[in-house]
Amino acid sequence: MPDTVALISAAGVEHQVSDAELGLGQPDGRYRALCDEVFTVAALSAPAERCCRGCLVELVPRPDEHAADSRRQRRSVATWAHALLGRLARLEGMAPSCS
Repeated sequence: MPDTVALISAAGVEHQVSDAELGLGQPDGRYRALCDEVFTVAALSAPAERCCRGCLVELVPRPDEHAADSRRQRRSVATWAHALLGRLARLEGMAPSCS
């Protein structure tokens, strides 16, 4: 899982930006989020209206997709998908603090 920082876009969406991307120091205030969207940062005091689902998916560690046992692989993927859906559902109601 990469080290990330939460930044809020001008549209009010909280995106996750990697430390490496943040370290590049964009002079125009535009950054590339983990979901691959390039966005303009809002004021640091602006509240988030919602979380970016694409960034959340990138933050959740993926299961081993190349397991030798196909049953174990299916179980691993199902557990991962269930946990991800649960996390997304919990975060839907937590707009001010998406992390």
